[in-house]
Amino acid sequence: MPQFPMHLTFRPDINGLRAIAVVSVVAFHVERRLAPGGFVGVDIFFVISGYLISRIIFSEISVGQFSLRRFYARRVRRIFPALALVLGAVWLGGLLWLPPPALTVLGQHQLEAAAYILNFSLAAEVNYFAPSAQGNPLLHLWSLSIEEQFYIVWPALLILGLRLRLPTAALILAVTALSFGFNLYSTPRDPTAAFYLPWGRVWELALGAAVARFELSRGPPPGGARRGGLALAGIALMAAAIVLFDENQAFPGWRAVVPTLGCAMVIAFPGRWSEKLLCAAPMQFFGNLSYPFYLWHWPLLAFAFLRWGALAPPGLRPALAALALILAALTNRFVERPIFAFSVRRPWKTVAALAAALAALGLIGMLTRAEKGFPGRYPAQVAAIFAFPPHGFEQQAYRAGLCYDDRRDEHLTPETVAQAFAPQCLQKADPAKPTLLLLGDSHGAHLYAGLSAVFGDRANILQLNASYCAPLIENIEPEAGSKSATPRCRAINDHVFAQVEALKPDIVVVGAYFGVFLDTPGWATRDFLQNFRAGAQALRARGVGRVIVAGQIPTWTPSLPQLAANEILRDGRTPVFSSNGLNRQSLDVDAALRRQDFGPGVSLISLAEKLCDDRGCRRRLGDDLPEDLMAIDYGHFSTRGSAYVAREILGPAIEQALAGVKR
Repeated sequence: MPQFPMHLTFRPDINGLRAIAVVSVVAFHVERRLAPGGFVGVDIFFVISGYLISRIIFSEISVGQFSLRRFYARRVRRIFPALALVLGAVWLGGLLWLPPPALTVLGQHQLEAAAYILNFSLAAEVNYFAPSAQGNPLLHLWSLSIEEQFYIVWPALLILGLRLRLPTAALILAVTALSFGFNLYSTPRDPTAAFYLPWGRVWELALGAAVARFELSRGPPPGGARRGGLALAGIALMAAAIVLFDENQAFPGWRAVVPTLGCAMVIAFPGRWSEKLLCAAPMQFFGNLSYPFYLWHWPLLAFAFLRWGALAPPGLRPALAALALILAALTNRFVERPIFAFSVRRPWKTVAALAAALAALGLIGMLTRAEKGFPGRYPAQVAAIFAFPPHGFEQQAYRAGLCYDDRRDEHLTPETVAQAFAPQCLQKADPAKPTLLLLGDSHGAHLYAGLSAVFGDRANILQLNASYCAPLIENIEPEAGSKSATPRCRAINDHVFAQVEALKPDIVVVGAYFGVFLDTPGWATRDFLQNFRAGAQALRARGVGRVIVAGQIPTWTPSLPQLAANEILRDGRTPVFSSNGLNRQSLDVDAALRRQDFGPGVSLISLAEKLCDDRGCRRRLGDDLPEDLMAIDYGHFSTRGSAYVAREILGPAIEQALAGVKR
C-alpha cells in the first residue's frame, strides 16, 4: 500500500463543505421554504466523515502505525465533549418542561443516543419528516449513531481485509454496492427504514472512503482548471439538491447520489475557484462550529415545538437558530478546546473521564425510563392527566392490531392484506340486525368505542381501519414521497372495497385526519377530495345504503392532556371550551369539507361545527379528569369523547339511516 504522510494537512475547503452541510440542515429545520432539500446536508456530512476517517486509517496502516485503541480514543476526544454537554442540557430541559410520558421517551432516547443505537429505535417509531417528529429533542442524533456505527466497524473491516489480502478498493466497492442496492430497494418499500438504518446509508460514508483510497493511489489532489471545473460542478450538484429536493420526494433512494457525488467531486478535485468560495471567512466560521451547531439547534427547535407547536411566535425559530450558534461558539470555546488541550497532556485520563460521563448520561436515561418520567414532580391529578391515556388504550378502544392496522407494514401485499385484520372485524353478531361498517384511518378507529357503545345493541358494528392511508381512494396509485399513497395503502384500500362489495353494509361511517391528505407535506395525495368523493360514490354503487363522513376533528398543540394539565398547574382549572392551543388549520379543513358536494347518499357531519363555538372548542365533558377529556392527544377521541360524538353528533344521521333499513 502506498504511503501517506503521517501528519495529514488540514484542508480548509472541507471545512467549507461542513459549513454547507450544517447551514442547509439548520435552514431546513428553521423554515423549509429556505432550503426545501436542506436535509441532504446530513448526506454531505456522511461523505466528509467517510473521507476523513478513511484517510487517517489508510495513512496509519500504510506505515504500520495504526492502532484501534488510539483510533477510538481520538473519536472519543472529538465527539464526546459537546455531545455529553448537549445530552445533559436536554435532559435538564426535559425534567423542567416535559410531562412524564414525554420525559420517559426522552430518557429512552438518551440511553440509545449514548449507546449510538438511536437510529434503530427511530426507524420503528417515527418518520423523520412526520409532524410528530418535530417534538423529539434528540431526533437529530440518528445521524451521529450511523457515523459511530461506521467508525466501530470500518477500521476492523479494513484490517480484516488486509489480513485476508483482499484489495482495499474491491472491499470499498463491495460495501458501496451492497449498501446502495439496499438503499434503492428499500426506499420505495420502507422509506423510514431506508432513511435511518445503516445498511442503506453506509454507502455514503464508503463513497468518502473511496475518495481517500483514490488519493492514496494518486497522491495529494492536483489542481488545474479542468479539475477545478469538476469541483464547481460538485458544488452545483449539492446546491441543486438543497434547492430542488423536498420532503415529498422519496429519499434517500437515487436522489441521495446528487449531493453525495457532488461532495465527493469537491474533495477529490479541488480547484482555485471552489477553494476561494469554500475557504471564505464565513464558511470557515460555520465549518469550525458545524458539530456543536448541529447538536444544539434541533433540541431548541423541538422544545419550542412542544411548547407552541404551529402557533409559535413569528421569528422564534430563526432566533433559536441564532441562539444555537451562540451556544455552539461557547461550547467550542469553553468545552471542546479546553478538553482537547488537556487531552494532549493526559490523553487516557481524558478518554476515561469522557466515556464515564457519557455512560452516566446513558444510565440517567435508563433511570428516567424506569421511573416513567418522574411523575412525582406533579400533583396526583396533573400526573394522571399527563399519563392519559393508560397503557393499552388503543388496543382496547380502537382495537389496534385487530381491526385497526397501525403497524405501517410496507411489505403488505394483496395476498397478505387480509392477515392485517382479525376475522372478528367483519363478523356479524346478529345477521337480523342492520350492519354498520367503520372505515378510515386512526381518526376513523377512534369512533369505534362510541359507535359500539351507542349503537351496538341495534346494529352489527364492523371495522376496517388502517393508519397512514388516504381512505376511500379506489385503485390508489402509489405516489413517490407520499406516505398515504403507498403499495401498502393500495392493498388495504383494494381489500376494503372488496369486503364492501361482499358485505353490502347498510351504513358506512368514514373518519379520517383529512388535513394531512389535503396539504401536509409528505402525506398529501393528488386530488384527494375529488377521489374521496368518487370513492364514496363507488361504495354506494356496491350496495351501501348510506355513507356518513365524520368531518375533521379540531386538533390541539401540543396535546389536549398537556394543555389541560399545564392550565391546572397555572390556573387551578381547565375550561370546558377554549381556543388556547387550538390549531386553526383544522377548522379551515372542516370548512373546506363542508364546501364539498359528496353526491347522493353521502352525508358529511361536521364535527368542528358541533364541538366549537365563539368560546373555542370543547375540551372536556365534565369534571372527572382525565377520563372526561375529549381527546387523548392532539386529536384522537377518548372513550367518553367517542361516545359523546357518536351519540350527540353522528347519532341523528345514524338513527335516520337505521330507520330506513328494510329487513
